[in-house]
Amino acid sequence: MLLKMRQMEIGKGRMSLLGQPIGMICLPTLLKLEQSLSSRGLPNETYSVAKSAAEEWFLRMKNEYGITSLKELTKWSSTIISLAGWGNLSVKSLDLEKKRALLDFSDSSFAKAHGHSEHPVDNLVRGYTAGQYQVILGTEVESVETRCNAKGDPVCQFLIQPKESFDLKDPEVKRQLP
Repeated sequence: MLLKMRQMEIGKGRMSLLGQPIGMICLPTLLKLEQSLSSRGLPNETYSVAKSAAEEWFLRMKNEYGITSLKELTKWSSTIISLAGWGNLSVKSLDLEKKRALLDFSDSSFAKAHGHSEHPVDNLVRGYTAGQYQVILGTEVESVETRCNAKGDPVCQFLIQPKESFDLKDPEVKRQLP
């Protein structure tokens, strides 16, 4: 369907989705990259880069493709993450007044590939959701993973809201936010 509507193009060694170049990469590569960055003292680099890239992409979707409705933007947020093979994202709650979203993320490929962890591991998806929801909510927000399959939780969950709305003394919040 995306191919038919020219929202996704594949050919000549290239792929794009809504004008954004995309590519496939195996999860172990991404996990090793994240581990390497973390060992070099950059534990939130994956999050920060994904947040910036997703915000740019969603702004482009709004400006060049006219995707502006809340329904369309939240649908594309979930669709992109699913198409990437990362898992299934759904909106559990969305409060436009408080600039807050709670997202469930099931079947996390990152958590499965990572294995058991004492801390949440979906940093790339966490960053993407922060960038996407900055555009959706129209303000600077951060994303904290409050539940994770890798910790044994039945579903991963992201809380997205302005940084000052988080308990910045909470050790897990401090660990996840740049």
